Formats: sequence, C-alpha cells, structure tokens
Amino acid sequence: MRLTRGARIAIFAGITIVVFLGVFLGITLTRDMGKSEQQINSEAAERNLKDFLGDIKVTQGTPTKAAIEDDDIKSDADELEDIENYPLSVTGGGEIDVEIFSSPEKAGQGTDGWLNMVAERFNAEGYKTSTGRTMSVSVRSISSGPAIDYIKSGKYVPEALSPSNEFWGSMLTSAGVKVQLVEKKLEDYALLNKEELFERFEIDNGGLSTEQVAANTEKLPDYVVKIADSLLKLDEHPRAVLQHPVGTYLRQYTGEIDQMYGRNIEGFILAVDRDVREVYNQLMADELDAVAAFMADNDYQYLVMDGAGKGAQLADAGFELI
Repeated sequence: MRLTRGARIAIFAGITIVVFLGVFLGITLTRDMGKSEQQINSEAAERNLKDFLGDIKVTQGTPTKAAIEDDDIKSDADELEDIENYPLSVTGGGEIDVEIFSSPEKAGQGTDGWLNMVAERFNAEGYKTSTGRTMSVSVRSISSGPAIDYIKSGKYVPEALSPSNEFWGSMLTSAGVKVQLVEKKLEDYALLNKEELFERFEIDNGGLSTEQVAANTEKLPDYVVKIADSLLKLDEHPRAVLQHPVGTYLRQYTGEIDQMYGRNIEGFILAVDRDVREVYNQLMADELDAVAAFMADNDYQYLVMDGAGKGAQLADAGFELI
C-alpha cells in the first residue's frame, strides 16, 4: 500500500514532535544530575530573576527643575566632629592656660611625644605672670588638616598651632585668618599677635617671654640640633639620608631638610617606595656602596650615620667627612 504525500508529511511531523519532546524531556530531567543543591538553587534563582527582569519596562523620564531647600546644608563648622574626639595629650592646670594644636609627630606617643614632654616640664616649673597668676600649657594632638579646618571655621580656635610644616600656616593666611609665625624651626604660629598675648596673659619684661615659651629646641637631643644646624649651614635646603631614628627627631626641629624617608619607613602608616625601603635596609646592613649609588642617582648630598669604625668603608664608597 502506498502512502499519499499528505500522510507522509503527517508521519514525518509526528516523528519530529516526538523526537523534540524526547530531547526536551531528557534535558529537563537530567540537567540537575551531578549538581549540588546549592548549584541547583542558584541556577533556579537566576532563571527566576531573568523572568522578573523581562517584565520590567524602562522609560526615559523628562528632567524637571525644582527649588532646593538649603535648610539641611551644614556649615563648615557643623560638619566637624566635636573637638573632644581629639583629646588633650597634655592638660594644663594653670589659671592661665595656653592650648597648642600640634601635629601627631610632635605630640604623639613614644618618640613622637617630644612636645608633650616639653609641655609637662614647663607645667611642672610653676611659672607665674607678673601679677602672680599661674601659667600652664595644654597640648592637643591633631593632624594639621583637621586643625586648620577647626580654626578656619571658627568652631574651635586654640591660642597656638604647631603644624607639620609651614604650608599649613600659609593656608590659614590665605583664608584670612590672622596668624603670627613665632618659631620657624617648629612651624609654631600664634593665633594672637604678640601685643595681644602680652595683654591677655599679663606678661611684661619681668615675666616669661613668648620666645621662651615657644622655642625650647634645646629639649631635643643635643646631637640632633647640631646635625640640623650643620646641614643648614652647608645648604639652605639640604637633601639627606639619615640613620633611623635621627630623622624623626630632626623633623621635629626643622622642616627645611629634605629627608629620603621619615618615621614611616617601616610602612606602618602608608606604603613605602620599594627603592627607598631597599636603601634603608642597605644602610642598616652597612652596604654603603649601594647607598652611595642610589644617593647619586637621586640627588641626595648628605649621609648622616654613626660612622664609628667605618671610616675606610665610607671613604671607599665615595663619602667625605664634613
């Protein structure tokens, strides 16, 4: 019996449908085989998410203009946190107390607490004004950036400021804040001029001068002061490699000496340049030839280190004793 053309087409279509259904059912029934429950749930969730996204219609909106209320916009002062979040590192108890904002490398802890030590010694002396009122100094350890913000905004203004470098004093001046540079080596600024200080604190020629309060540089180790003064006599802005921890002390004395690395050489605060770190390691290992080569390539003229018993090695590396 011979099938008609229509019958052949119907049979072929039926076979195709059966094969399609067989393949579909096979894929559906076996797609989760060998998979963990977590994988199955994750794939199911992804399929559901695609279904949901398909129902979302996106239209382009027309921008509209509207008035903005500025009642909720805070002033610079309101944006700053309470000053007590920067606690005093030294608290003065005198009838007249001068508060100093100081950067943490001078008013921090350990070897970074030089200014705290000086303030405590000053307070222990029991100085008095010409009228018999006791005097003291308080120190607040605060980074220079926030310190400048407090002063510029007027939220909290101390009597004096000792930032990390002279740049911060220039920022205050450019912002219209009246400051007076008292001691360049420490970058100390008085936020009152000398006449106002004398009047406010009742200091006369028989009392304690502002210079005596501000300087105190002799409280640093004598050798640090001698090293700094010697370098500054040789060059107005010397570039130097200093054996640790001389650099930490020297930075408290002056900002005019460009040091290859500072107290962060161990990388506790910020990442340290790999080459600089290598020079530090070479210096600690007395590999002076490598140190000399790096200094020459990067225009550092002076090396400060304990040279006891290393004269010949220093000379061989090309260094000359000054």
